[in-house]
Amino acid sequence: MLDEECLRPGIVSDDTFLQKLTRTCCDHPHFESRGCKKTRSDKTLLHDTFRLRHYAGAVTYNTDGFLEKNNDLLYRDLSQAMFSCQHSLCQKLFPEGDPDQLSLKRPPTTTSQFKVSVNQLMKNLLSKNPNYIRCIKPNDFKKSGQLDDHLLVHQVRYLGLLENVRVRRAGYAFRQQYERFLCRYKMLSPNTWPSWDNIARDGVREILLALEYNEKEFAFGKTKIFISNPLMLFNLEERRRHKMHDLATEIQKVYRGWHQKNVFQAMKQSQILISAQYRGYQARTDYQRLRHATLVVEAFHRGWQARKLLRKLKQERRVLLATQVIHKYFIGWQIRKEFRKKFRSNAGPKIIEFMKVACKKHFLRRVSENLPSLSPIDNSWPECYLKNHQPASEELNQLYHGWRCAKYRNRFDDTGKIKMREKVAASEIFKGKKKSYENSVAIPFCGDYIGLVNNRKWYKMTTGSAEAYVVFADVVNKINRSNGKMIPHILVITANSLLLLDQKSSHVKYRIPLQSVGQIICSPHSDGVLVFRLRHGENGNSSTKKGDFVFHSQHIFEIVAKCSIGVKSNTGKSLKISLSDRFMTDFGGMQVEVIFKMGVAEIEEGNIRLSRNRNSLTILQP
Repeated sequence: MLDEECLRPGIVSDDTFLQKLTRTCCDHPHFESRGCKKTRSDKTLLHDTFRLRHYAGAVTYNTDGFLEKNNDLLYRDLSQAMFSCQHSLCQKLFPEGDPDQLSLKRPPTTTSQFKVSVNQLMKNLLSKNPNYIRCIKPNDFKKSGQLDDHLLVHQVRYLGLLENVRVRRAGYAFRQQYERFLCRYKMLSPNTWPSWDNIARDGVREILLALEYNEKEFAFGKTKIFISNPLMLFNLEERRRHKMHDLATEIQKVYRGWHQKNVFQAMKQSQILISAQYRGYQARTDYQRLRHATLVVEAFHRGWQARKLLRKLKQERRVLLATQVIHKYFIGWQIRKEFRKKFRSNAGPKIIEFMKVACKKHFLRRVSENLPSLSPIDNSWPECYLKNHQPASEELNQLYHGWRCAKYRNRFDDTGKIKMREKVAASEIFKGKKKSYENSVAIPFCGDYIGLVNNRKWYKMTTGSAEAYVVFADVVNKINRSNGKMIPHILVITANSLLLLDQKSSHVKYRIPLQSVGQIICSPHSDGVLVFRLRHGENGNSSTKKGDFVFHSQHIFEIVAKCSIGVKSNTGKSLKISLSDRFMTDFGGMQVEVIFKMGVAEIEEGNIRLSRNRNSLTILQP
């Protein structure tokens, strides 16, 4: 009827559906609505509701939204989209989206789907043997320990439980198939326990005869046993419970015997294994002790033989050497005796001088043939074998190193010499002191990283001034003194000043003479943060009065090296450079402690995070 109302042409609504339902069912005794004569004056019914009287009570239905919910159809393209999903569950939930089974029929409504579902449920129930379980709800509040007597009586009366009990007690209260009865109670008879190989009905008869029950209390059907007295059934369960205790005791006895037998066998096997292992260990220990003793005796014997042979060989060698020395001295004595008259008195010193000159020539020739490479970092040098030539060897090493260093320097032009001087200054400042210095040695200093020299505004601003020569220019992050935020600026280092420009307009925001830079402070970690501590005179400019400057840059080594060289060339004094992970700095007259903390897992490698408090600035690093 709801589907017909949805398909009917013209104006349809929930009210027209209720009117049609009233016209059709107004004479039915279980139907009530305000359109029926018998309930027209019933004010408990609203005009858009109807009531059905079920076996368990009256239920009121509101027709508001019936047609809309019935026509709440799933569009065909949505079904196809869900069916095209790779998940198998989506394809089972939306079978109508299968492109191989496209249909131009109107999709089923909610009512027709419910009707099909109910028909399938009834068909499934009729093919089974149903067992009804009736549940009694104790109260309407879902609370434990609370029983509503009126609600319980109402449920018992409408479920028909009293009638079922009366009918059951008038006939056979319990019935069960022979196979199930035999399986449950076969332990009550020694003839059927533990198994019965004949017909199940005969096994049930054996059980009941063994228990000596009255034949009027039960009857044998074709496939089932029927018991009329419930007390008999209770007695069967009680006997089965007692028998189960006996069976459990028997099972425990058998299991404990089997377990103890296994434990004994395991202990026996363990004892045999331990004995075998111990005997093997004892035999191996005795063998190792005997073998070690044998090896010690053999070693001492071979050592004694070797020492005896060594003493003999040494004695023979000493005798041979003594014989040779005596022979040489004797030959020399004979020659000196024979040719003494032929030599002059000063021949000895001349021979000695000749030998000295020959040794010197040999030493110089060997040094010239084994000179190290022209690389200034090559520290190798030919070894000197004579002690009196050692000072000359060291002097030659220094002269050669100075010559090749001068030759290496002559290969550079003026720009290259300046860059090399900056690299040397950076090495003197940071080598072995800052963590990331070793990785920056191979990276050359570029100076102007942003092409400031080619900037037209910069050219007009510095034409004819001492700031035209750019030593360094790059975008750095200036750390705000008040809140610790990083703001990009252009840092420019010239021959005599340090400039801070706006990144967008290239306007000069701060101009600091290099003479005003008193100290540069960095941390020993790889963070890229440096602090310019300025000298505060009596009539300082606005830059020095605001306090020290804190920057973050990727070219910290180049900035510090060039500032150090620039300050020394302008003032004649070396710039003080410190490395520490905790120091004080001046922010507009207020002393603020700068603290570096390592090991923060949330920060990526190469980045930093700032935390500004009233009297401290914390720099967090990974």
